Amino acid sequence: MTQFLQNFSSKHQLFAAVAEWLHLPLIPLDDVPSTSESFLSVPIPYVLSHEFWFDFFALPLINEIGLELDSQAREGRLQCILISVNEILSRVSDGYCCRDRMVEFEEAFKNLIRCSERPISEDVRRLSQRAFVRLLNLFEPIAQMLLLFHLFE
Repeated sequence: MTQFLQNFSSKHQLFAAVAEWLHLPLIPLDDVPSTSESFLSVPIPYVLSHEFWFDFFALPLINEIGLELDSQAREGRLQCILISVNEILSRVSDGYCCRDRMVEFEEAFKNLIRCSERPISEDVRRLSQRAFVRLLNLFEPIAQMLLLFHLFE
């Protein structure tokens, strides 16, 4: 796996390759225009599971939302990130995460809440709420209850 990841020189290249593999819109992580065609030279191994993509990419993508909200967020960029997050989350089975991982995702949940409360656009709000619910469903029931209690106390 490490050898595979060394093929990419930047986070943008890695996310673009994943977007290409999952047939998602290219995630513009910076202002440099690019096309996914430039990243096709590094093949994505098909043996990687949807759970791998969730573990490796869902959290960094949701953290990108937080970075966007702290700057002057552009609706198009947020929408691409949220579409990708929702697509990755939809491929993972319910109850995949145990309560031991709650702390790891606490900031991600807060970013999704912040995104759904900001008046950017109705589409962004709906996508962030869908991602929040789907991410919550990936945790076992006791973890869901604890997370909600902790987030909204």
